Amino acid sequence: MFSKYLQSRVCGLHSFTNSSAQQLFSKSIAHSSRRNFVISSSCTKFRNVAIQRNAKREFSRCAALKNFSYHARCFHATRAVWEMTDPYKTLGVSKSASASEIKSAYYKLAKQYHPDANPDKAAQDKFVEIKQAYEVLQDPKKKKAFDTYGAGAFKNGEFTGGDFEGFQNGFAGASSFSSGFPGFNFEDLFGFSSRGPQARRNTSFDVFVGEDIEASITIDFMEAVRGAKKDLSYSVSSTCSSCHGSGLQPGSHKSTCFACKGTGQRLHFIPPSFHMQTTCDSCGGTGTTIPPNSACRSCMGSGTVRERKTVSIDIPPGIDDNTVLRVMGAGNDASTAKGGPNAKSRPGDLFATIHVRKHPFFVREGTNVTYNAKIPMTTAALGGTLRVPTLTGNVDLRVSPGTSTGDRITMAGKGIRKVNTSRYGNFYVNFEVTIPKILSPHERSLLEQLADALNDSTARRTQSSPSGTNSSTSTSSTSSKHSTGISTEPTTGEENKQDGSVGGFFKRAFRRLHPDEDQNPKKDESSS
Repeated sequence: MFSKYLQSRVCGLHSFTNSSAQQLFSKSIAHSSRRNFVISSSCTKFRNVAIQRNAKREFSRCAALKNFSYHARCFHATRAVWEMTDPYKTLGVSKSASASEIKSAYYKLAKQYHPDANPDKAAQDKFVEIKQAYEVLQDPKKKKAFDTYGAGAFKNGEFTGGDFEGFQNGFAGASSFSSGFPGFNFEDLFGFSSRGPQARRNTSFDVFVGEDIEASITIDFMEAVRGAKKDLSYSVSSTCSSCHGSGLQPGSHKSTCFACKGTGQRLHFIPPSFHMQTTCDSCGGTGTTIPPNSACRSCMGSGTVRERKTVSIDIPPGIDDNTVLRVMGAGNDASTAKGGPNAKSRPGDLFATIHVRKHPFFVREGTNVTYNAKIPMTTAALGGTLRVPTLTGNVDLRVSPGTSTGDRITMAGKGIRKVNTSRYGNFYVNFEVTIPKILSPHERSLLEQLADALNDSTARRTQSSPSGTNSSTSTSSTSSKHSTGISTEPTTGEENKQDGSVGGFFKRAFRRLHPDEDQNPKKDESSS
């Protein structure tokens, strides 16, 4: 009706005579009357003015309708797109066909309909159609765009990138475009691009892949060195044992999707004449859904249930901290409840992160191990044998005389094994010489004698073991005492405290030279 009306209005412009203009003016007046514009019949002047204004307005309106192009304003609705056929049907392959199968089908049809082999005009058109279909399916991006959006991803037969770049560029962005169409939610239109972790081409030949699971295991240091076998328990989504993943009760069947009427696609209309075709979110593109009364009671129609699962993980020798091990097929099972009758599923993987506890005295650096051994200063000076622990047991090491702190002994090939190889690291023993902070009188005396033997003038001495100079002096004084017959007296504790002072030395010398003077004060104190 609209096209006939448009044709009649446009054609009327070419034969616009006075009589037709008068009829058009009358229609304009009637139209103005319906819009509550009251024109008095008695006012001829105003009537003529109203007729002229309506005539100009109607003429401009008809001219605009004449230049109106329906296909020019229809988004992705050009003639080339409307005539574009399904490339899968054109090549005679399914949507799950591999690249080699698509290529084989193309060469077979191209050989049959090539213009050199078939001069028929229809064969030439068929060859062009076959070539266009192969250009779409041999390109992964174009193939994915057609599987997701259909013919809407191609404008005038050309690929637009699959993300509707022509729409965004042609109308300066969706925000400005949507302002001209209030009441339409563009998020509902473009929100289908992200559909969760199990987003796939939900056809009857698809393979659904389950989600991966991440877990962690903590082991000891020696378990990491020698390898171990650990059991890991975790929660996983498993295929329902009642419905075997179909989501249906035994004997039940899926029904046609009410949202898309079984087509698997939904058509979104944008006023006045734009449309968009997307995959149906209700059925996932399969065209069928599970009725509520036919859903499995165990999984409520989802096809999977949550349960605990335990797997045994082999930890190889030499594994390092924060290493991630992958266990194939130990992840979540995928649900095929929204798939077709031939849909298949594959479980995800398990990624286990290994954490290694620190050892009390072994320090790991890659495949090398370091042990810090403490030895007494006598062993460091004289040398000896030291028993140290290693990764394979205790070992007796020979300590060379004169060993100091920081010296190292290397035991080649006694470290940690490199994962999945036969190479081993080294085992290092670092020496640390320990010196006692508290000494007994006997130990101090021995050390002072050692200092005298080594002529160590910087070492601190006590009276019991004076330095070499003081020792010779005391020896000579003792011999002179014996020769002169002077008796020595025992010193008091107070005097012992002053042995090392200058005042104490003169005091002792005065007493030895004047023994009578030393006794007089004691007598005076007794008499008083």
